[in-house]
Amino acid sequence: MLAPLLLSQPEFAVCDILTTQKIDYDLDEFRKYPFDYNTNHICRWYFHMYGISADLGKPWLKVTPDESFKDEIVIARSFRYRAPGISYAFLQAYPSITFVGLKEEYEDLKKEIPALKHRMVSNFLEFAQIIAGSKFFIGNQSFPFAVAEAIKVKRILEVCFECPNVIPEGKDAYDFCYQPQFEKIVRELYRK
Repeated sequence: MLAPLLLSQPEFAVCDILTTQKIDYDLDEFRKYPFDYNTNHICRWYFHMYGISADLGKPWLKVTPDESFKDEIVIARSFRYRAPGISYAFLQAYPSITFVGLKEEYEDLKKEIPALKHRMVSNFLEFAQIIAGSKFFIGNQSFPFAVAEAIKVKRILEVCFECPNVIPEGKDAYDFCYQPQFEKIVRELYRK
C-alpha cells in the first residue's frame, strides 16, 4: 500500500522488503529512547534522535491532487485518539462528505452522518491524491492526518488531549478538542 506513494516521490528509486540492505536510518529506533510517547511532537522525536531540524511548515510529500474531490470534505477517523465529547453529526448539513479509511471506522461515523460516502483505495498514493484534491481534510491523530499534514492541504486535526503528540504546522493547519471550535473551523473553511 505504501510503496506507490514512496516511489512517486523524486527522492525514492526503490522500495523493497528489508533483507540484507544497509540501513542508514532506522525509523523505529526512537522506541529505544525514553520519550514520553503521549506528549511532544512525533516528528520532532526524529530531530532529537538524529540531531537534525527541518521546517515542518513546508510540504514534504508531493502528489497530484484528484480534482474529482475538489468539492468534498474528506474525513478519516480512527477508533484511537478521539477527543471525548466530539460529535461529527453537525456535518450532516454539508452536502459532499467522503470517508477514507477502514470499513469499520466508516460504518461507525456513518451513524452520525447518514449520507457519508466511503471511498476505498487500492494504495496510499491514491489515498494521498484524494486528500490533496479535497476541499479540506478532517482527521484525528492517525496515518491519514499525517498524509494531510505532509502535503499541507487545508486540514483539521481532532486532538486527543490525553495524548497530544501530533501538532499541525504551517498554513491552513487547524486543530481542536472541543465541539464549538470544531464547528467554527469547519464553517470557516467551507466558506473559503
